Amino acid sequence: MARLTKLKEWQEAGLLDAETVDRIEAYEHKHQVKKRTPLLLIVGLTFVGLALLSFLAANWQVIPALVKIGLVLVIMISCYVLADISERRTIWNPVAFRILGILALLGALIVTVQSFHMSLESSFIAWVIFLMALGHFFVWRHAAYAVVAFLAGLNIFTGIGSFGSEYATFLDWTSFVCLILISVAWFYFSQTFPSLIFSWLLLYFAGLELFFLVSYEGILWPIWTLFFLVPLLLLVREEQKRPLLYALYLVTAAINSLIYLSVRAETTTAPISLVEAILLVLAAAAVGSLIYVRYRPLLFIVPLGLVGLLWFEEQAILMAILVEVMAFVYLIERERTGHRLLIPFVYFITVQLTVYFIYAWNRLNMSLFFLGGALLVFLIAGVLWWMQRRREGGQSA
Repeated sequence: MARLTKLKEWQEAGLLDAETVDRIEAYEHKHQVKKRTPLLLIVGLTFVGLALLSFLAANWQVIPALVKIGLVLVIMISCYVLADISERRTIWNPVAFRILGILALLGALIVTVQSFHMSLESSFIAWVIFLMALGHFFVWRHAAYAVVAFLAGLNIFTGIGSFGSEYATFLDWTSFVCLILISVAWFYFSQTFPSLIFSWLLLYFAGLELFFLVSYEGILWPIWTLFFLVPLLLLVREEQKRPLLYALYLVTAAINSLIYLSVRAETTTAPISLVEAILLVLAAAAVGSLIYVRYRPLLFIVPLGLVGLLWFEEQAILMAILVEVMAFVYLIERERTGHRLLIPFVYFITVQLTVYFIYAWNRLNMSLFFLGGALLVFLIAGVLWWMQRRREGGQSA
């Protein structure tokens, strides 16, 4: 109906003639008609499937292992046959059948491992599903396969149990490095959402896992990981794909800033060396130069490089001031550039509440705190009003 309404508007505006509108309507009507499966056939197939499942469940323990594996593989092949029929005859959803096929393969692998008393702690099963889902994505380009690949990638981390310990094997390192390389390749060759986000998240989690599993005793690894991923933007070929990735970087930086602010207020000591704090500042300067030249919306993540040095300040006041200034400047900058203020305002309010509960809960009366917050909001409103008036004055001149 929305398409037909637009067509009528374009026809009345003289953008389309009546003959073109009639051809478009005929084409849309033809392609909207789908072949429907009889309802009784669907009900009958459903009961047959439930009967088979209940029979298998009741006799599962006495079925030989090879028969179990064969049954699951038959289900997998049947799902792909149904997916092909669904795609050619435009009935039901072929994506759902292929997802069921992937799950059937997962079931076959689990049955095989259990039947032959193999260990489930290995990442082999997760690797098979991960590669299979990625193959589905690059063949059919549907977001559902990207979701399955992302979940399987997360499970690969749990399969590398001994990585980073004295019992770490060459296979552990190989699995970890391969996951990073494949995630980078996925990021580069997909160039579409949500695959860009999923592959970026896998790389971020890989960075966190790496620092954790190699027994890194510091607490700055989330910032190091975020800085290391900034050059990844060089692989994005289309400019219009970057704003959502910018938001991903900024949201991650905002979460990190709140976590560091909360942890610092409750901790007087931390495994941070002065050398590492200085190196983080230098890394922030290097990343900041790249951001200033190519990706200026990400400049708000650069101040996180000061967290290491500010940790040595005993009262943690400078840390609170840093986060406050970041939230305030980001809010003003978004208003100045004409963007929506919902997310910046939520972040700003969250910072205020965090600062209150950490620093002022036992020191300041709640009424005074809210009075101070109201005055601060009025100040921000005045600054935003002044900026808006100045901009409107410049446009009218």
